[in-house]
Amino acid sequence: MMTEKNEAAVALGKLGGAKGGRRRKETTSPERLSEIGFIGSVYGRLARGIKVPKEQIIRANALQIRTKG
Repeated sequence: MMTEKNEAAVALGKLGGAKGGRRRKETTSPERLSEIGFIGSVYGRLARGIKVPKEQIIRANALQIRTKG
């Protein structure tokens, strides 16, 4: 069962999506980019079953919670 797509909506979505990630990177500070990378690395290691120091897990959780509020 295929539904028809609104061509205008598809075009607008492509316009915004094409620049979204690049624009977000340009406006994010280097410190915040570092925090995002740290969080990703901690959770990536946890997902692969690699031992992660408890302090790093606590710090990653604190950084992630800070950004949600």
